[in-house]
Order: sequence, then structure tokens, then C-alpha cells
Amino acid sequence: MEINAKQFSFGRNETFFLRYGWIAKGFEAYKNNSKAFNEIDAPLKLGVGKNMVSSMRFWLTAYGLIEENGEISKFGHYLFDRETGIDPFSEDDITLWLLHWKLCSNPHQGTLYYWFFNEFKKTNFTLSQFEKALDEWLENYEKKVSENTLKRDRALLLRTYLSKNTEGQHPEDFLDNSFNVLNLINLSRDERTYNCPTKLRDGISPELIGFCLAELQEKENLTRIPVNDLIEKKNALSFTGIFKIDKDAFVVLLEELSINYPEFMNFEDGIDGKTIVFANSKNPFSFFKSNEA
Repeated sequence: MEINAKQFSFGRNETFFLRYGWIAKGFEAYKNNSKAFNEIDAPLKLGVGKNMVSSMRFWLTAYGLIEENGEISKFGHYLFDRETGIDPFSEDDITLWLLHWKLCSNPHQGTLYYWFFNEFKKTNFTLSQFEKALDEWLENYEKKVSENTLKRDRALLLRTYLSKNTEGQHPEDFLDNSFNVLNLINLSRDERTYNCPTKLRDGISPELIGFCLAELQEKENLTRIPVNDLIEKKNALSFTGIFKIDKDAFVVLLEELSINYPEFMNFEDGIDGKTIVFANSKNPFSFFKSNEA
């Protein structure tokens, strides 16, 4: 995966995470009028503040619903089109996982989230460790970002994914935030240490992994890829990091995927472990055929 530091994005979220209801509202507005976010009365029509309009537009792009050329993506239409989409009001948890995947596999629009879930390997960390590791990664790319911007973005990432069961969280974060139900980040009782446990997680299905693999295969033109590459993030993405699942659970999901979809992939065993061999390309959306999926 090619990464261009000149395209990194920081501070464009206006300090707001993607709030509940923004996708349905923003997607429909943009579908009907591609200039909806630029109009003077956009805050009135969308029912949000001026800065929230900019944030909404940014997140729709970062989550892969709007292409960089301004066109609505196939992914956006597939999920959120009110006439043909399978989950236009974001009611299914699988939709949250798909959005999470889109953001964390997007190093240019979702830079911090890509780094945190792919590059940052600590499962237990303090804020200072979080800060230091990010600074070192940016230094490797010779990318300079103001400390105030980084501080706000780091805080927003933690607020977005901090478990719904966390004590002391602001009530607004519970009411408007969909992603805390994924329980990807926990805070210790002394509020000094954060924890990202890797485990078998509800909602992570072979079909979800299949969707992500099919996207990666298409984007990178892959014919084969070692399983360890998807765990250690060698020239690809860290599936175990993005979904915070343990290695054994990930391999089991891949095995189920190969059994259920042999026309898509199978395995080869080697000295360094299993390698995924793609039998054919597959439309990612075909893993979810209907609302029942």
C-alpha cells in the first residue's frame, strides 16, 4: 500500500466525531445536491452548526461514502441509498464495522485512525506513549503537524472508540456516538491507562473479513498474500489491528471464509505459514446479499 505523507489529513474534523444520524442526513442531502454542504443555508437545512457542516462533509469522505472526485461511492450507495441501500439509517452493527474498516484502511483521509489501528502495536498505553509513538511515526515521513491539532485529534479518536461502559465519559458521547458500542478502547479505573484488548469479537464474521479482503485484493491487484502479512501489516493492512481480534480468531475466520467461498480463496501451506491464494476476484458487496446478511 502506497502512502503519501503530502496527502495526510489532520484537524479537518472540526473536533466532532461522526455523530448518530449524520450519515443518513448528510448522504441524502449530498445525493440530491452535491453543493449541499457549501450553501449558505446548509446549517439550517441540515440542522447542525456551521462547523458541524464542514465536519459532516469531511467524515462522509473519510468513511468512503464520497469519492475524492466528488462522486458518491458504490459503497455509499450500497449501504445508505434510501431506495436501494441495505441499511440507510445505520441500524445494523455490521454497518459500523464496515465504516470502521473504511476509515482505518484510508491512510490519507483517515490518517490518525489508519496509524492507530495498523501501526500502533501497544494494547496498553498512556497518553504520553500515544503522543510519543505518533510523533515518531510522523517524523519518519518528515511530516510536521501542529501539536494543538494533534492533541485535539488524539482526544477525538479516544472519545470515538472509548467503550460505552467507561465511567466518567461525557453524556453527549453516549447519546450521539455510534462507534463506542464496538468496545475497542477501554480506560483503566485510575483513568491513566488505555487498553485495546485483542479477542474474538461479536459482529466480526467471515463475510465481513471477505468484504475487506476482496476490497484489498481489488485495490492492490493481489493474487496471493501471506496470512502473516495481514497480521503484522507487511505491505498491507493489519486486520487483527483494525478489528482488535486475536491471531487465532482471525485464522479461524479465514478458514471459514475459504470453506464457504472456495470460488474466492483457498490456502497454501508453507514454511512461514499459510498463504491466501485468490482463486478469483469477487465483488465485495456480494458477501452481503440482503438486509438479512
